[in-house]
Amino acid sequence: MAKERKVLQTWEGVKFQNFPLVLDKVTDGSNIYMFGGRNYSVTGHWGGVEYAGRYRFHAPHLTPEEIIDKVWTLSKMLEIVDIINTRGEKGTVQREYFTLQPYEGEIQYYVAFIGGHYKTTLKGYGRNRNYEEYIVSPGEYEILATTSNQCRSGRFGSSGAMIIAPEPIEVGSEGVF
Repeated sequence: MAKERKVLQTWEGVKFQNFPLVLDKVTDGSNIYMFGGRNYSVTGHWGGVEYAGRYRFHAPHLTPEEIIDKVWTLSKMLEIVDIINTRGEKGTVQREYFTLQPYEGEIQYYVAFIGGHYKTTLKGYGRNRNYEEYIVSPGEYEILATTSNQCRSGRFGSSGAMIIAPEPIEVGSEGVF
């Protein structure tokens, strides 16, 4: 149970260009989708045990395809929660998450999830790095959330970002994989 919750920022009239998130849990009030963390990245299942950035998305009971078809009010929230870790030690954590609420007006913002992944292999006379990275055309955009993960040895990993812009976001890719 959260000790404290507050709204950090709100955007009205948000249209998602893609929604590649994994359904984590279905509750009475919402579907909870995950962005980032140990087992998921934007570019596929390049999960590693070491990760930074894990965000929940609380959305109405809709599929990702239905979420893309609608316009939303997107809120970035902060909650402070008391926890007990696996060793029985008490602590407090702060975590950010997002909520989606229906919006009836015109589109004002576009959101896209972008990312990349890499894999380093021993091949021939040295290390060869294969990678793929999504790139965004130049323009005005803001990064709302980032995530990254990698295996313990660092041989493979991925990263992702959620970006928002007032105009549709053109996403391309570069790299070899």
